[in-house]
Amino acid sequence: MSGRVPYAELNAVRALVADTLAELTAAGDISHLWIRAACTRLSALDAALTEAAGVLAAPVQVLAATTVTFLLVFLSTTVGSAVGLSTAGLVVTAAVTVLLTAAVTPWVSRRTAAALGRHRLSRSPLPHGIERPHLGTGRLADPGLRFPSGTNDEAHGKGRIGGSRGPLTGDRAGPGPAAIPDRLLDARVRLVSVAMRQAGPADWSAPLLRRAIRTDPVIRRLARADQLLCQAVDCVERHLDDLPARPGEDMP
Repeated sequence: MSGRVPYAELNAVRALVADTLAELTAAGDISHLWIRAACTRLSALDAALTEAAGVLAAPVQVLAATTVTFLLVFLSTTVGSAVGLSTAGLVVTAAVTVLLTAAVTPWVSRRTAAALGRHRLSRSPLPHGIERPHLGTGRLADPGLRFPSGTNDEAHGKGRIGGSRGPLTGDRAGPGPAAIPDRLLDARVRLVSVAMRQAGPADWSAPLLRRAIRTDPVIRRLARADQLLCQAVDCVERHLDDLPARPGEDMP
């Protein structure tokens, strides 16, 4: 593996995703099946990218896990000795402590990676030509993209999908609808580039990439993000296909 993740490129992908997510939610009708599905995937995508930026190096993970396990076992056996447990009781206590530690380790690792990833990404600049998105609501602001769980027609005005204006209008007018999948495809080009550089040119064959996805936590998260991004593009395109054609537009 090539080493450190290019945080600036991950920030560029997140900025493009944030712009798209803000545009979709600004339409005011995320209850629509395909739009809500796209928003869900874009939010999960941002979480995957944030975790990918915060993954610790393998030696650091091993050292941290070993240290924490040792301290917990030492503490549990010390307490067990203080309350008068037998040798067998101390062994059982230590075994239970190890099992509980192993059970909660994935949960702790994910949240540690997310917190560290947000810190690293916040300190990294964006590539030239990419601007930080203007997010109109606190629910969409960093760290982590989230879309509102409900809609308010008065707050969003006439921007409902199928209304008189908004990024995804019912008459397919304006550049908004076509720009959304194009922006997501641009984000995917950057994302795939990051994943390939992380894997390294020696591992670009399909079998080696499949093995890298299984063994490398960064590439695994980038592959998950790519899958979510492709699904979001499909959802938006399905919604656009469902919109009525403009008068005089040829039907397929």
